[in-house]
Amino acid sequence: VVTTAYPLASAKHIDLGFDTPDAPVFVQGHADLLRELVSNLVDNAIRYSSANGHITVRVLDQDAPALQVEDDGVGIPVAERELVFERFYRVIGGNEAGSGIGLAIVREIAVRHGATVTVTTPSGGAGTLFTVTFARARANDMPDLAL
Repeated sequence: VVTTAYPLASAKHIDLGFDTPDAPVFVQGHADLLRELVSNLVDNAIRYSSANGHITVRVLDQDAPALQVEDDGVGIPVAERELVFERFYRVIGGNEAGSGIGLAIVREIAVRHGATVTVTTPSGGAGTLFTVTFARARANDMPDLAL
């Protein structure tokens, strides 16, 4: 997904990075749906980041594996952070084209995979940090996808 999104990020002079642990992190799931989840998050980050911005997609290997998409864009006001997951909701003042269903799709895919999605402000104080936290694939499970 990051490789596919790189030309769009590059056209806006956005530094798009990918940070992963040394070994693959496995979660149980449907590869196409998970790809759609990641694609929507990365596309939104590119859309709402200013030229010369920074986006980092990272995979965290922890008790509950996680995927994060962090940008240094305009951010989402605290009062609207849950609303952005509703179908057709658009943050007030946003100038980007779109239907407002991308994050609703993200949440639905996450729920179908037993995952949660949160939105916060990154530790640097600006932008948006989406975190999708998954259940770890059990040893007896056959992993479908490495993040």
